Amino acid sequence: EKKDQDHDDVYTHASADLIEWRKRRATRSFDFASKRLATQRERRDDVVASARHEELTLSQHKTAKRLALTLSQFADPRPLSRVRCLQRKNDAPLIASVAWSGNLKLWRADDELNKPSFQVKCSDHRVTGLDFCSNISDVMLCIGLADGTAQVWRGNETNLQIGITLKGHAQRLGHVSFLDTSSIVTAGFDHTWRLWDIATGQELQLQDGHSAQVYTLAPHPDGSLLASCDFAGIVHIWDLRAGAKIHSFSGHSGKILSSQFNPDGYRLATGSDDHTVRIWDLRRRCADYTLPAHSSLISDLRFLNEEILGTCAFDGTLSLWNCRDFKPLRTVAAHDGKTMSIDFFSSSSSSFSVVSAGFDRTLKLWTSSSTSKSI
Repeated sequence: EKKDQDHDDVYTHASADLIEWRKRRATRSFDFASKRLATQRERRDDVVASARHEELTLSQHKTAKRLALTLSQFADPRPLSRVRCLQRKNDAPLIASVAWSGNLKLWRADDELNKPSFQVKCSDHRVTGLDFCSNISDVMLCIGLADGTAQVWRGNETNLQIGITLKGHAQRLGHVSFLDTSSIVTAGFDHTWRLWDIATGQELQLQDGHSAQVYTLAPHPDGSLLASCDFAGIVHIWDLRAGAKIHSFSGHSGKILSSQFNPDGYRLATGSDDHTVRIWDLRRRCADYTLPAHSSLISDLRFLNEEILGTCAFDGTLSLWNCRDFKPLRTVAAHDGKTMSIDFFSSSSSSFSVVSAGFDRTLKLWTSSSTSKSI
């Protein structure tokens, strides 16, 4: 009886709703992992598939080396904080920008950033996090706010409505990330990250374990793992199917402010205010590369695919990197002052564009074209 009592003192039992969520997560992640590994095996074993991938990668690297400013748009009266792109199957990509003003704006990529298709003032507080939900027919996004709440907006590109507000964090939020169409994770300055059910707004899990503010979260491409990163420079890797921490990485000498898994499923990139980007290998459980990427704080990083990584920093630059050896493909002076955020969208299998958001209140579009245009 004493032994059972001690067990209850140490472990917090998951709710029935969380247990069911973890079961669904295990099934879903297995399906995604099977598809990802099958694609990688085909690329390795099929000569034609391998040659096609090499040709596509070479073309994308050439595109990256020709990156130049195409469009520049004054986007908000206050500094921009985040930008994210939504790739759509049967329509032009959609760009979302948020700002310190509390404004959220949507832009069609094929409209030359002429004017937003939708805009709304979400809050009087700064918007700190932004993420699109993919794999749905309409538009759904989540924003994190400096008042500690998150908002889920849903609708179409010309009319979004707030669906639910997530409340629970004791301090301001960092980043927010969709895990799928039904669940979101949020990072908080209260040293926790939390898992939410979108339909009900229910907090399914409150996860502590960090000794400092949690700022950025990176869901694994399969949905099985989550990386949480904090201001102490620590990365924790969590198995979402079991609710357990399975590993921790340390090495950054400053705050970690950006993170994302490579689509290959094996590598995690983190950016810090120590001016470096680290590439962590989950199989070897160590840092494969430490990139002296910029001369200031790394504010954001995004993978286009398995082969190209984009980074930006408070030195005003953005850089593209070859993910095979992590040598730079292209670095450009992007903004007057701090480059706050970047993201990619593809216009064809071999060409892509970069969108950047600046402290100078501008939104910029970069392509392989040598021409530029200011709106």
